[in-house]
Amino acid sequence: MSTNIVAVADRAGIFSAVRHRRFRPLWKASILSGVAYMTAFTAQGWVAFDLHHHSSTVGLVVFASFLPSLIITPFAGVFVDRYDRRTMLPQSRGGI
Repeated sequence: MSTNIVAVADRAGIFSAVRHRRFRPLWKASILSGVAYMTAFTAQGWVAFDLHHHSSTVGLVVFASFLPSLIITPFAGVFVDRYDRRTMLPQSRGGI
């Protein structure tokens, strides 16, 4: 019985950030950004299949879309571990 009370209290803590007025636009933008990303991802596969009528082409497009993440991630991890995060964050966000 006491574990259920703890679980309910933990869930209430998860959504407590939504009460903050300045957090809500960030939350909405994050959800919309995720929906837009997945829509574009689906459209890429759809166009690849429509052009070539092979599922292997869709697989190649999906692989190519994840390839930059596979290449950049190990180097980004090294940079984050070696340099000060307070100087890295503005520089990385400025590059986008």
